[in-house]
Order: sequence, then C-alpha cells, then structure tokens
Amino acid sequence: VDSMAWSPFGGRLALTHTDHQSLQILGDDVVQIIVPDPSLERLQAIAAACNAPATIEQSLTASIEADRLTEFVAQVESLPAEAIPPACRADLLAVAQALASR
Repeated sequence: VDSMAWSPFGGRLALTHTDHQSLQILGDDVVQIIVPDPSLERLQAIAAACNAPATIEQSLTASIEADRLTEFVAQVESLPAEAIPPACRADLLAVAQALASR
C-alpha cells in the first residue's frame, strides 16, 4: 500500500497500490476501496452524520436496529438526491452491503 484515505463519512477506505493485479484503476492510480470492519454501530454512526431530515434518519435507524439490511439498502437507494450527501449515501450502501454479504 502506497497511501490510504478515508471517505468523508468513514465507511470506506481507499488504498493506492503499485501492484496492478485485479484492482480498480482510477486515472493514473491503482485504487482498492474496502469497507474495514463493517458493523451495525458504524452504519448507525454514518446515518447520524448524514444530517438527514428527522423522519428519514428515524426510518433508517429503525431498519439498522432491526438488522433489516435489505430494507435499509432499498430505503437509501430510494432517497431523493437532496436528502443526504452523495458521499454519505455511498458510505451507507458500502457498509450495509458489506454487512449483508457476511
């Protein structure tokens, strides 16, 4: 790993590599994006940091607390673009999908 950086809401970690095997190439850099140690607690923290309207945050929180990740992903994907920042949406989806794939 040459360098690393967290996404704005802390759900994903981007790693740059000099080894080009099976990694995503973005511009001149080879980048691997991972979700380190996904957890419901991290998902909850990201949802709270999104500054979504109260009704949206409550709905997302209810899905997290009930461990209904498929429903949670569908809720996040159906939110209007202006409801939460795009980086927050990406982090929520990445962490939820990583949890669901366990």
